[in-house]
Amino acid sequence: MMIYNLSNADLAIGDGAASKKRAELVLEDKYKGITLHGRIRHKIKLSQPTRNSVYSCLFTRYGLDTGTEWQQEHFQSLFPKEVEVWAKATISNADKVHAAALVEEDLQDHRDATFVRYLLLVDKMGHRRYVTPEFEPTECFGRLKYILKFDLPAGITPLVTQTTTLVLAIIQSTEVVYETPLKIPYFDKFGRSEAVDMTTVMCIVGRVKDHRGRWAIVDRSELSSTRLWPVIQPLFARRRASP
Repeated sequence: MMIYNLSNADLAIGDGAASKKRAELVLEDKYKGITLHGRIRHKIKLSQPTRNSVYSCLFTRYGLDTGTEWQQEHFQSLFPKEVEVWAKATISNADKVHAAALVEEDLQDHRDATFVRYLLLVDKMGHRRYVTPEFEPTECFGRLKYILKFDLPAGITPLVTQTTTLVLAIIQSTEVVYETPLKIPYFDKFGRSEAVDMTTVMCIVGRVKDHRGRWAIVDRSELSSTRLWPVIQPLFARRRASP
């Protein structure tokens, strides 16, 4: 899957009221193993920038990014006017991720479940026009902002022959750098936001703040305590030295 950009100022979902009913939805087919939870918001109209980001995502998925203007306009005309927005999701590894825009969490809180690792297929040749795309899986980290669920009607593209349920995540990316021989990822600011399929969200990640104000990303699914210690140990040392 490609990267689909959305500026941080454009993350507003749009009109709609939150339902007071807490719900749970176990997904099937390609989303088997994912369960949506939390306070669902019905009949939400996406803001135009968010809608454009979703369009870009789906144009690439269904080959419309190289299609005609008529094909794209046809897709947009049949795209649902309203979508569902969910607060939480249990993903395939049993982590329960939270959508930051709907769940009150503190960036400083170690229990924050909005930071995730996700995978994208990025076109290595994206900077060169008229060159055949070459996709490679790329590991990314970011803050989950929204979980969107909607149905595409049959015929919206030739590849959609029956009603198809999609679940997308809007993720605010981080600009990660890798340091130390252990290749620990660090970030000190957010990048742009991306619309991705929910199946690309791999796990929740933690963060440890260092003395320079940067965040070291702690991926408990891959990193052992031995690998984490070089990051954590200096923090404990400074705390012991404090009066």
